[in-house]
Amino acid sequence: MSNRQEKIQENIERQKEFISARRQQQLFMLEQAYEVGLNIYETNKDKLNPEEIEKIESMKAEQLTAIEKLKLEAYPSAQT
Repeated sequence: MSNRQEKIQENIERQKEFISARRQQQLFMLEQAYEVGLNIYETNKDKLNPEEIEKIESMKAEQLTAIEKLKLEAYPSAQT
């Protein structure tokens, strides 16, 4: 492999590491926001009408899906 090809490969690896680190930060922030929102929801659930509860439950499912997707992007080496 030539020096140029080695440098290209090194840059590709650094880019992958950078993207993974960024995804890990995004994952952390999303999980924190989800937990805060969940706590607020659980605290005030008895004050909501059934339609609002249904909507929030749907949003919870969407957020959990987004979190799982981001986990796969943040930790690609953990995939089997």
